[in-house]
Amino acid sequence: MSGEKLEVKQVWHHIEDNLRPSKTQMIRQVMDLVTSEPVIELDFRNYENDESKLLEKLIKLAASKKPENAHEHFKGKSNQIFGLNIQGRNKNQELAFIHDEDELSINIDGYDWPKEIGGDKKQHIKLEIKYFESCPQFTKIYTGYKSYFMIWWPIKPEFTITLPLGMRMADKKQNLSMFCYRIGKKDDELNHALFPEIKLKGPDVTKNEGRNVYTYVIKDKDYKNIYPTDMEIPFIVFRGSYETKYSPTFWGLFFFSIALFIFSIAEMISTLFLNNILLPDIPFLVILGSFSFFSFELKRLNYIIPLSSVIWASIIFSVTMLVLITSIFIINYSIINLSFQLTSLIVSGYLIIMGLLAIYSVIKTNYKKKEISK
Repeated sequence: MSGEKLEVKQVWHHIEDNLRPSKTQMIRQVMDLVTSEPVIELDFRNYENDESKLLEKLIKLAASKKPENAHEHFKGKSNQIFGLNIQGRNKNQELAFIHDEDELSINIDGYDWPKEIGGDKKQHIKLEIKYFESCPQFTKIYTGYKSYFMIWWPIKPEFTITLPLGMRMADKKQNLSMFCYRIGKKDDELNHALFPEIKLKGPDVTKNEGRNVYTYVIKDKDYKNIYPTDMEIPFIVFRGSYETKYSPTFWGLFFFSIALFIFSIAEMISTLFLNNILLPDIPFLVILGSFSFFSFELKRLNYIIPLSSVIWASIIFSVTMLVLITSIFIINYSIINLSFQLTSLIVSGYLIIMGLLAIYSVIKTNYKKKEISK
């Protein structure tokens, strides 16, 4: 995990899910290091995130007589991460680094770092390594999404998960599951162990710019088993998953969009099929304008809204219906006096066109999903 002259004292992992404007997962690893060297060298490999393959390989590794080959088993593509940035937190300074396929070399020379607590030779450095996973494992489910993650460095003592705006954990107490594979070294002998179900404390839930942040800590008993005091740990990997769900508040938008469809049709009937064709009522215009503005503002702020396609469809339907009513009103009173039959024909044509567009959208969406799955 690190060189002989480098000691990793503490490591915090912060996982941040993003679904908009694109699907990415931001990872922040904050660590306290003690070293006397001018360059810090850390393992920083990229690995595949397929759960079934990972589990299969872990089972094979658990029965293998050569667990030191674990790095090669988990090696993946080098383009899985982007936006790598490294900061010296206790100096508020961006640090220069070189990242190749196998390791990360960080230049810490030339800075007046604080000395190690209780010592006077080694430097105490707090690093923050931040990067983005370009292909995170998000599986869409009816109530939200399921996410899988990997942590390739020790967890000492805690880690956090930040969800997108409008999302929360499906079950605070039972939701997160995690296991661990570890290679230990003692008296020049390698020991490998698999911890299939790690027990966690928490979560503690806080807010950060409106987003829910969940903090977890490994329970003391499991922590001591994973990190024995008399053993060096050259390799460790954690694998976890959790399910999320939409905030109940935003389900109200979906149900209101259904009501907006009904209001729009009722408005069409009341304005076009009376003795005198009228313009839409002011209350309807206020409701449509407010709902549209609120929905677009949530989208601009990257909130995750359940069944948002239905909401946008209801807005488009209502706006085009409004344009249709206004056009018929202008034509009727400015050019010709439209008959009831002609008005009905225009409205029927409009509804048929909107229905065909809806069917086409559903077919096209299903086709794209099949193409992606291939």
